Amino acid sequence: MPNDGSIPSNISKGAGHVAMDAKLNYQEDGQYVRRPSIRAALANPGNAYIDLLRSVFEVPEAIIEYVSHYWYPEEKDLKAPHVWWKDKQPVEPLFRQSLIEAIDLAGDLPIDSYWMPIGHRHVDRDYVPEGIYRTDEYPFEVILTKSAYQLTRLIVTPPIPTPRDTERFTEPTHIWVVKQLREVLPVGERRIEGDLAIINLYEAQASYRRQAD
Repeated sequence: MPNDGSIPSNISKGAGHVAMDAKLNYQEDGQYVRRPSIRAALANPGNAYIDLLRSVFEVPEAIIEYVSHYWYPEEKDLKAPHVWWKDKQPVEPLFRQSLIEAIDLAGDLPIDSYWMPIGHRHVDRDYVPEGIYRTDEYPFEVILTKSAYQLTRLIVTPPIPTPRDTERFTEPTHIWVVKQLREVLPVGERRIEGDLAIINLYEAQASYRRQAD
């Protein structure tokens, strides 16, 4: 990733989503036996999302601390300086519902989740009336796409606003990017083919530390 701390059009699967997908995809006798109870827990508004990440999905505690600080603050802290994407908060209902929808849509297919921070949304002004989207609009949504082999869940957010140590990928992951050499290239093992770069992205799986706010 670039050294300014933002993530332009990159994609990753961190340890949090590895843990969540592992619970969603756990099988006994070929059946995803945990999904009904996970769905019920998600659908219960009395269950705090952070608590579900900890108790149901067994997300590593360091990541719990990170997302509760930046992504899913308490209501009283939604406008706090350290919170990301203040104009989109609270974002917890979006991610909770996307998991419910993924379980419903997946059926007997595995679920595979990724985070994809991207830049501005491009809008065709001939078809979208002025005022529907601001010119500086950033998309914030979860895309679910289903094939014959899996249900893919793409968490699309704006770039993160501040640099963190954890944005420096350290371990190769199972994601490759093909880009033109003249563009900003993510960190990873590169192979050059003419004017193109093929990058095996790096993923940070071990160290999640917060910066001082």
